Amino acid sequence: MIIGNGQIARAFKRKKILFKNEIIFASGYANSKNQKKIEFKREIDLLQNILKKNKKKKLFYFSTL
Repeated sequence: MIIGNGQIARAFKRKKILFKNEIIFASGYANSKNQKKIEFKREIDLLQNILKKNKKKKLFYFSTL
């Protein structure tokens, strides 16, 4: 499972590898100067929901922030 649409996530998607037991979490937002707490909360909520639904999968978390 690949989460995200940025450069890192797209690089994994191009490889066309099926990640059945892994979560590639490469989500985020492009504006690294963002100060809005709501944007950070959105990412935290997304990560928490993914982890709750996939407790047995290994997580690989990528961040450029």
